[in-house]
Amino acid sequence: MDSLEIVISTKILNIVFLLSVYVPACLISCRWLLPHLGSAARRLAGVFMLAQLAAIALSLLHWHVFGFHGWLWDLNGEWNVPTALAATQLMSVGCVALCSAGLGRKPSVPLRLYLIAIAALCCFLALDELFQFHETSGVLEDTYTALGYALVFLALPTALRLSRQNRIWLFCLLIGLGTAAVGAVAIEQYRDYCGNLGPFQLNECFEPYHYEEPLEFIGVWLALLAVLGILSEDTLSLRVWRALYLIPVACVLLLLVLVPSSPFAIQSLAQPPRPAVAFESDASLYDYRIKANGTGFNIRLSLSPANWDFVEGLGFSVHLVGQVSGDSIAHVNSYAQRDLKFTLGPRPAHLFRQDRNVIIPPDAPKNRALWVVLTLWRGQYGYFADQKALSSDLPLLSDTQVILDEVVLPLESPPPSVFPLAAFDNGFSLEAVEAPQRAQAGETLALRFTWRSDEDSQDDYAQFLHFVHEESGAWWGHDQQPLGPRLPTRFWYQGLADSETWQVPLPAELAPGRYAIYTGLYRASDNKRLAARDAEGTPWLDNRVALDLVLNL
Repeated sequence: MDSLEIVISTKILNIVFLLSVYVPACLISCRWLLPHLGSAARRLAGVFMLAQLAAIALSLLHWHVFGFHGWLWDLNGEWNVPTALAATQLMSVGCVALCSAGLGRKPSVPLRLYLIAIAALCCFLALDELFQFHETSGVLEDTYTALGYALVFLALPTALRLSRQNRIWLFCLLIGLGTAAVGAVAIEQYRDYCGNLGPFQLNECFEPYHYEEPLEFIGVWLALLAVLGILSEDTLSLRVWRALYLIPVACVLLLLVLVPSSPFAIQSLAQPPRPAVAFESDASLYDYRIKANGTGFNIRLSLSPANWDFVEGLGFSVHLVGQVSGDSIAHVNSYAQRDLKFTLGPRPAHLFRQDRNVIIPPDAPKNRALWVVLTLWRGQYGYFADQKALSSDLPLLSDTQVILDEVVLPLESPPPSVFPLAAFDNGFSLEAVEAPQRAQAGETLALRFTWRSDEDSQDDYAQFLHFVHEESGAWWGHDQQPLGPRLPTRFWYQGLADSETWQVPLPAELAPGRYAIYTGLYRASDNKRLAARDAEGTPWLDNRVALDLVLNL
């Protein structure tokens, strides 16, 4: 006889879990905790309870719903309503704890210090809820665990000098923070489970985060009751109690100030912004910003998919590519996240504002012209399809690669020469030239030039070489970029010092004799020579530098 398998919905399991947590917590609070709070404190606690119940109910209503509304109420999402509510509740606990420590007359000195520590911890946890510090730090979760043990240990001597009711509030505070810690630290360690639970067969994978966030909500709410209870032990004016209502509002405003790039920046536009690059499938790049940092550079992209659902699988790659070699020396790949800005107007658009860091390896080549290249792609079932650029205000490296910027990694330079061969008006200096004294017509002549720049440059210049026969006056020339194609002069920066060896092909028909060598710079856009002076400040005739070299053929 076949065994009977009972199929059970993970959504039903989640509802049962929520009822088993919230019903006892609310009943116990209504029976033994809320009656000891002032009316204003009870209303504030009630508002937070209703807010989290509404957030949880709407997350259940949008269970596995994709698109905008699915993200908006996702308990595991970032920068959505549950995240904002969790951060606001944590920061409110910190603010009320600080008020209890500062405004109350009854708390003892140890309790005041304890409340100040709670306030600092809760405010930092609120920021962590927003910025996810613990995701990038390997020690932060262990630090939270150690702080939790420290708070429990310090609660014992603190409770000795408290009244009976304040001891109850302190116990409630520890229970609340402990419950939140179980959700944030313990349950987060579990992975999705797709097997059976005894005789029960799950209709879909069991996802622990559905239990993690409600435990954090109810735990922090109990901590809020505790600090409100400690504050209620003092006789405060009605004006002070009414000011409690401003705490959540002030917390939300503070969060918006702390996060100037908040995705909830509302813009009202008569016309939607024009995309800088329009890709196929109607995905667009609207704006970008590149900013250097200590390990590489940060890039911020404003991307817009065709519609909200199109963002599933949408991603981008940013590469740092050598302009001569074509090699990628650093890159970052990322899926589009739910970090958005609502744009209101006749044609609303969802703009995903992404921040990513590109880490440049220490051995990356210096003094090389590099492109910052963007590729937009969609990933589905392990296959990644690059999106073609249909129109672009930016230069393209290929039909799928957009050049966002061109940069150079500077090289530490030696001190400048006291007596350069030539100083040019734009801040360039020719410091040294090395060349053989003899050569043969038809061969290749190797000349090494050492350049320095005391100013940043934005123009492209070419360097000319003139070989003038001392007897006949006949001459021939050779032009190229001073440091070759690896570093055009528009990349030259203040403090640059570098050398390049030219390989100059000598014409086979060159007449034998002695040749004087001249050099100089001219702007590539208009062929105008750049004024030059010698080491004593005397201008060179025709802006042509006479090198102290003679070539014998």
